Formats: sequence, structure tokens, C-alpha cells
Amino acid sequence: MTTTVPVPVPITDSTPLPKGRDAVAGRLRQLVIAMTALVLLVGLAGVLAIQLSTSVTAKLTRGYTPATDAHNSALTTMLDIETGTRGYILTANREFLEPYTANRTKISGFFDTVGASLDSVGQHDEDAAITTERDRAQAWLTTYADPIAKSTKVKTDPSLPDEVQGKALFDAFRQANAAVTSGLSTKRNDLRAESRRLRGLAVPLLLIAIAIAVLLALWLAVRAAAGISSPLTKLWQVVRRLDDGDLQARADEDDGPSEVRALARSVNALSARARADVIAELDAEQFRQRTRLISSTIRRTTNGNQMAEHLVRGLGDAFEADRSWLHTFPDDRVPDLTAQWHLPRLTPLPTGFDFDTVANRALAIRLWESAHAFAVDDFRVYQPIDGDSAVLKVAQAANVRSALVVPIGDSSGPFGLLWVAMAGHARHWGPRETGVAQHLAADLAHGLVQAHLIERQAQAVQLLRELDQAKADFISTVSHELRTPLTSISGYLEMVRDGDGGTLPEGAVKMLTVVDRNAIRLRNLIEDLLTQSRIDAGRLRLDIALVDLVAVLRIVNRAMLPLASSAGVVLEFDLAPPGALILEADAAQLEQVFTNLVSNSIKFTPAGGTVSVVATKDTDEDGVFVQVADTGMGIPETDFAKLFTRFFRASNASAAAVPGTGLGLAIVQEIVQRHGGAIDLESQVNKGTTFNVWLPSKAPLPLP
Repeated sequence: MTTTVPVPVPITDSTPLPKGRDAVAGRLRQLVIAMTALVLLVGLAGVLAIQLSTSVTAKLTRGYTPATDAHNSALTTMLDIETGTRGYILTANREFLEPYTANRTKISGFFDTVGASLDSVGQHDEDAAITTERDRAQAWLTTYADPIAKSTKVKTDPSLPDEVQGKALFDAFRQANAAVTSGLSTKRNDLRAESRRLRGLAVPLLLIAIAIAVLLALWLAVRAAAGISSPLTKLWQVVRRLDDGDLQARADEDDGPSEVRALARSVNALSARARADVIAELDAEQFRQRTRLISSTIRRTTNGNQMAEHLVRGLGDAFEADRSWLHTFPDDRVPDLTAQWHLPRLTPLPTGFDFDTVANRALAIRLWESAHAFAVDDFRVYQPIDGDSAVLKVAQAANVRSALVVPIGDSSGPFGLLWVAMAGHARHWGPRETGVAQHLAADLAHGLVQAHLIERQAQAVQLLRELDQAKADFISTVSHELRTPLTSISGYLEMVRDGDGGTLPEGAVKMLTVVDRNAIRLRNLIEDLLTQSRIDAGRLRLDIALVDLVAVLRIVNRAMLPLASSAGVVLEFDLAPPGALILEADAAQLEQVFTNLVSNSIKFTPAGGTVSVVATKDTDEDGVFVQVADTGMGIPETDFAKLFTRFFRASNASAAAVPGTGLGLAIVQEIVQRHGGAIDLESQVNKGTTFNVWLPSKAPLPLP
């Protein structure tokens, strides 16, 4: 950490650079001017050669070549049409007319392309011949090919043109085509010969210009290089050595033109600066790597003791210190811990090392509020101020000569101190060391707080799990214990109502009816509690089998009739015939679903209202729709989102003091979704509510 760094030489030179013709700059200007003139000369020669060689080539590429291609396409197309027409005459098969149908309108375009291509290069020698060829082609087409193509009875149609006449017209076209072909071919051959002749002149001219330019350029380059090549070569060799990492290489500052000498001085100054920068950068990079390693190591663990051990060990290595340690004060944010590191030749701080908590906390608060570290280069010459007693006491007890102390804390304040100390000699603590120590202390503080929070959260989660399990066990136990006596009560109640104990007065029968209704409500409540307990414990299983949904709904109807009758509510079931709605499902759980929905509707429907159940086959998808509708108090729209949450009750139901646990709809949704179905609702306050249940015909789980 205390490497000696060479002082870089300033890059300055008070001697002005020469401006005469013998200076490097003057020679380079002459060379640039001469090279520019040579480039212009070669460019003019090239332009002349290109103009000579391309003037004729342009006529070929832009005129005669596309004209010849279009002319050949016209002949090929006419031959295809003529061949197809003769085939049609012989066979009456209209497939032979496909060339005519596809290309009849293209003939004129070919001739237009021929004329336009020649016109683009100013050639009109063949215009008359092309016009004659076009006219003869059109004469054959309109006089001979068109009538034949339009005829539907080619072998018997007396109005068709004479075949001899058609042959004569086509031969006339062929003669005109041959004349144009000959003219185009002759002109193309002439142009090619002319192009070759011009290229034969242009190429030597261009080569001569290039040769002259190259010779002049070589002469000028050799002349310019003669005065500066040797010192520049030597300077280049020095720069190359510097580039290869030899920072001891030096250039000769007395050799060559003044520009080269000035450049040599600058190179030497840069090499001295580079040596200083390399040494400093190596030192800094090593320090950065060590501190990055400390930070990453702290972040890789959630154990507070491990974080502290990594930090003190890493700081001792990165700062090349003799000793480092940290300790935290009693605080709810972090665990109480102490960690230390020291060189092997030193003895560790004793286990009962005296940390004056009050004094050290006061020091930590002072440093935290001022955002400064406490750095002492040498305790032997240090002049203490008020509040330094804790530091001096610890330094004396630990036998250290120089120390850096930073607080450890978070946004709420400090909760510890971090020490880095030298035991055998003084040490200057610069801004870099101070900043790194503060940064690492902040990393440690964040890690300790997070680790402490994680530990507390883990404890809280474990406690919540234990409480939740205890609640589930309690509900399950209580529900089972309640169901046993309730079953006995319901059995004896049924026997009494059936007259097994003797004839009952009419008033007693009415009272027993109320008891029976409340026993059913209590039994349903217990079943809901047991079902919710199984859901919470993950023990709710589907006993999948083929189920007649109509039979299930009839059971629900019979069970709910007494409840509806006692509430003065009309209960209507609109069901398909038995066997019409067969599903793969758990019959008992579907019975619970619709029992909950129907009893819910009855409970929230005033006397005189109606609860209707409609079950139909889903024609669009393989499933069943069941609709449970009532004319009751309805549900506020603001409660829709939470309606299927367990223990939630609609606001108007709570206000009207309607009894209930808020478990029914949560259980309904859970069972429906386990069957792969869906449930939604429509409701208006004071008008009623409709629950729509869709169930698939095939269960999501395979049949057992």
C-alpha cells in the first residue's frame, strides 16, 4: 500500500517548431501538393479513358442489347402462338391456344421495347424495318390467329381464314423479322469492334499516366523520407518497446529534425507518466479486487457471524493492516456480535476485551452524524479532543499505533464500530481507505439488518404455521366432536317426530320442526367447517365416478324443501330426465356445492320469494350448466371481488344480521374448481342473485 511512485515529467517545450522548407512540416506540405497534382493527373487520364471506352459500350448495354432481347422475345412468342394455333386447328383442343391467350397482348409491348431501347441511345436506322415487322405480325394475328382462337368449331366453321393465306402472312412476318435481326446483329458487331478499339487506346493511356504518377510519387517519397526516416525509425522502435510493456525505454532527444526531437521528449515524458500510472493502477486494482471480494462474500451469506468474520479478515488483507475487529452494541436491529482478525505474529484480543458501550456508542453517534471516519496516523503524536477517550482507551488496551474507525449503522442510526489498526508503525489513512471502509461498513450493516430480519421472519413464519396447524387441528377436532352428538340428536328427533315416543301435541310438533331446521343448519355448518379444514390441510380429495347430476339435484331438492317451506320461500327445480346429465365427478361434494348454494339463496330470500334451480346440457362445450337464482336481497357490486373469500360476508347481510360463517361460497368455489369447472354470479341489490356453475363432463383427474 506504500509503493513509491515516480514523478511524471511535464509535457512542455518552449522551442517553437520550424516553419521552413527543410522542416518536416514543410517537406510534408511539398509532398502533399505533389501527390495531389499526381492524383488529379491520373484522375483526368482515367476520366478520358473511361469516356473513350464507355461511349460505345453504353450504346450496347442501354440500347442494342435490350432491343435484341426484346426482338428475340417477340419472335419466340410469335412462333409459340403459330405452333399452338396449328395444333388447335388439327386437334380442336383449346389447350393448344394457351400461348395465344397468355401472350397475345404482349407482342406490341416487345416491339415498343425494341424501339424505345434504340431511341434511348439515339439510333433510328432500324425504325422502318421494325415498323414493317410489327405491321406484319399484327396482320397475321388479326387476320389469321384471332378468328381461329375465337372459333368454337374449328374443323367445321366455314368462316375461318384460309390456311394458305395464314402461312403467307406468317412467312412475310418471318422475312421482316430476319431483316431486323440482321440489322441489329450487324450494328452490334460494329459497336463491339469499335468498343474494343477504343479500349485498346484507353488502357495504354491510363497505364502511362499511372506509371508516371507512381515514379514521381516514389521519387518524392524517397526524398521526403531521407531526412526523417532514421530518427523516426528509432523513435518508432522506442514506442514499440513501450507498447510491449518496456516502460524503461527512452528516445534520443538530440537526433533528427526539431519536430522529431520534440516528439522524442514528449514520448519520454509520456513513458514516465505511464510508469507512474501503471504502478498506481496496479495498486488500485489490487485494492479494488480485494474490496469487491469482501462485498460479494458478505452478500453470499445470511449468517451475521460469517459476515463479520469475512469483513474483518478481508479488511486486514486489503488494507495490509496488522489488526481489525468490530463489535455491535445491544440493539433490536442486529444480533450482538464481535469479530476480530490479526496477523499471526500478534496475539488476539482477549475474550473479555473491555468495550465501554456507552462511550463507544457516543463515538459512533458522533461519527455517524458528521459522516466522517476517525483516523489517527500515529497515536504517539495525536492531540485528542473531547469524546476521544473511548478510542484512546481501546487503542492503548489493544497496543495499536495507528487506527481507522468507522461506524456501522443504517438509516435509523449506528449500532456498532469497525476498527482497522497498525500495531508496529504509523500509517496515513487516505480518502480512498476511509471511503472503502465506510462502504464496507454500510454493506455489513445492510447484511446484518437483513439477516436479522430474515431470522425473525423465519421464526414468525414457523410460529404462524404452528398456530395455523393448531387452528386446523382444533376445528377438525371440534367439528368431529360436534357431529357425533348432533347425529344422535337428529336421530332421536326424527324418532320423536315419527311418534315412537307417543303422540305429540300440535304445539310440540311445531317446536320440534324448529329444532329439526336448526339441527340441519348446524349439521351443514359442521360439514362446512370439516370441509374447510380438509382444504386447509390439503386432504380434500375427489372420489371420481360417473354421477347422474339430476339425481344429485333431486336429493338437494328433498333436503332443502323443509327449510324453504319454513322460510315461506317457493323452491323450484327445473331438471332434465334422469340420466340426461352424466358427469365424471364426486357426487358427495357436488351435493355439498348445490346444498350450500340453495340454502344460501333460501336464507337471503324473504318470505314470498322464489329460489329456482335449472340444469341444462352445455351444447357448445362438453359440460353442464347449473343456475341457482333467487329473488332475495342481492349483493352489492363492491362485494363481488371478495365474495368467494372464506369468512367474508356481504355488507348488506351483515347489516341485516343474517346468520352465517362466510365459508359456504369459498367451499363451493374450491370444489367446483377442483372439478375443472367455474362459477360466477350476477346480482342486483333488492332484486336477487343468480349463481352460474359450469362443470365439465370429463373430470380433470382420471377415473380410479
